[in-house]
Amino acid sequence: MAENSIHRESALIRRTVDTRKDDIVEFCRDLIRIPSVTGNEEKVQEFVARHLKKMGLETRVWEPDISKMKDHPEYLDTGKGYRNRPNVVGIHRGNGGRSLLLNGHTDVVTPEPIHRWTHDPWGAEIVGNRIYGRGACDMKGGVAGMIKALEILRDLDLAPQGDVTLEIVVDEESSGNGSLASLYEGYSADAAIFTEPTDCAIMPAHRGAMFWRIHVEGKGTHAGVKYRGVSAAEKGMLIYSAIAELEKRRHERGKSHPLYSQYPLSTIICVGKFNSGKYTSAVPQECTLEGTIEFLPGEEAETVQEEVVQAINEASITDDWLKEHPPRIEWFGLRVLPSEISLDEPLIATFKKAYTEMSGGDAQVIGFPAACDMRIRVLYDDTPSVLFGPGDLGLAHRVDECIEIEELLSFTKILALGMLQWSKH
Repeated sequence: MAENSIHRESALIRRTVDTRKDDIVEFCRDLIRIPSVTGNEEKVQEFVARHLKKMGLETRVWEPDISKMKDHPEYLDTGKGYRNRPNVVGIHRGNGGRSLLLNGHTDVVTPEPIHRWTHDPWGAEIVGNRIYGRGACDMKGGVAGMIKALEILRDLDLAPQGDVTLEIVVDEESSGNGSLASLYEGYSADAAIFTEPTDCAIMPAHRGAMFWRIHVEGKGTHAGVKYRGVSAAEKGMLIYSAIAELEKRRHERGKSHPLYSQYPLSTIICVGKFNSGKYTSAVPQECTLEGTIEFLPGEEAETVQEEVVQAINEASITDDWLKEHPPRIEWFGLRVLPSEISLDEPLIATFKKAYTEMSGGDAQVIGFPAACDMRIRVLYDDTPSVLFGPGDLGLAHRVDECIEIEELLSFTKILALGMLQWSKH
């Protein structure tokens, strides 16, 4: 009987999502059309709140309270505050089944450099089977799909038997404070799904990340007497090479993690900025390298920092100048811990089954190759959580960001069925 029931429900959900294709696509496009670079989320959050109220959900809109969370280890002071930057929560009340929290963020990174886009970053243009625009992939597609999945279940009289909390937050891109604020307001569930772009893979783990800055000193002089100086840029290149070697060593060690062994790089060290010099005709006095290191579940942040410091120190003692003028390492800004859940968690089995029922294939279960807000629920609320959403992470944070329409629809189907099945126990 149970198998017959899931087949009937999946067929009904599939037909309804296909019938409502234009509505789902237009809702996603509406979200993309509202510019919401981190710090400017008010208008898109107002749009979301109106829709949740229209659905008949218990809806709350509030601005995160820094005073409540400022002493939490995950709180990061970005200097922006939260005036006119509200979180939005909409709750479907069930009747005793297992509860589920769905988390998505509406803030996006800047579309700059805009002149390199071939599509208007706020235009939500459809070309072929793709919707283009900033946030299409990260992660307004996921937000659109999770809202529409619940809406469709309620319209079909297949409303989940447990409570479903839609948690649409701000400030994910720079801190995670939006999700932390929701935790402080008491929102919780038996399990959580973060609808980040995973290509519809189920991801029960994610990396941590920290920002670093390395200051390298040189000896400036006029280019005509270059031999009297010491180029900070050249010494910075030595440090760059040391970082690249450390990344190789960490990758080889990291391949032992079963959820990251298939990645070309299991753990990442990215040099995002390399700045040196003030004048074209001068030996540079200073060089600064900035970047991020992403580390695996099971690694301690302090141990990772020590590895970086050791690698820089070892490279420095092989160079006469750097031995006498050692680089200075600074850790700043973002510091996100990794998290993971057991592969035996029922949430994973439920959504693997929903994936197979809807697609006919097997869901890929791997680790998420970036940092994200999932840690807030796993580490501080003891909530089994996975990342599961539409979109290719490689298309995020770049020009001509986009999402495939068929993947958005597939995600909506799988999420609706998984949400329904989860609530029945």
